[in-house]
Amino acid sequence: MTSSRTDEQPLSAWISVIENGLFHILYSYRRTASDLQRLPSYHVGASLSDVKQRIQNKASQIGFGAIVWDRDSGGFAD
Repeated sequence: MTSSRTDEQPLSAWISVIENGLFHILYSYRRTASDLQRLPSYHVGASLSDVKQRIQNKASQIGFGAIVWDRDSGGFAD
């Protein structure tokens, strides 16, 4: 089920590397959004860019437009 948020602010996300292949993501959205609960807080992936792409795809499926990624805490590049 997809909802439309074309007039809403973008979803902000902050990602950090817990350990090799395990990532933690925090989300910030200006308005209350129960759909945030449908986005994973922890994610397993091969790389930071892989995880970001999966999160962007999932966010798009539930109706969020753009994701603004804040700098990750571990200093890892995409």
